[in-house]
Amino acid sequence: MSIPIHEIDHAYLQSLYHNDAAVMAQIFELLIADLPLIQAQLTYYQTNITDPTLFEYIHKHKTSFAFVGLKAITTMMNDFEKNRDTYTDNETIQLGLNEIKSTIQLASTHIIKYYATLQQQLGK
Repeated sequence: MSIPIHEIDHAYLQSLYHNDAAVMAQIFELLIADLPLIQAQLTYYQTNITDPTLFEYIHKHKTSFAFVGLKAITTMMNDFEKNRDTYTDNETIQLGLNEIKSTIQLASTHIIKYYATLQQQLGK
């Protein structure tokens, strides 16, 4: 059974961090702090689709999501970046960017909930 793209892969996280809730909480906290800026920057790129830094930005942030158990988002962003030379028009880029942004928005709720669970486990 596959996990929906916007949901956290709990088994992967447990394996990655060896059940260390404190380390996981730190990583989640960092991403939660960055989420508003990531979403704002993606919104910027939606209206500035030809900005040459778009794919650099995607490259820089794609791994952040794997560190919180959202490997599917990392894969989506990687595919978007990898296929950049095949895009023949701005509409195709826009569609890919919209998908990334909406998936991150859906995932944000799961990230925040999982962080709250970690905080409870740590007694905070």
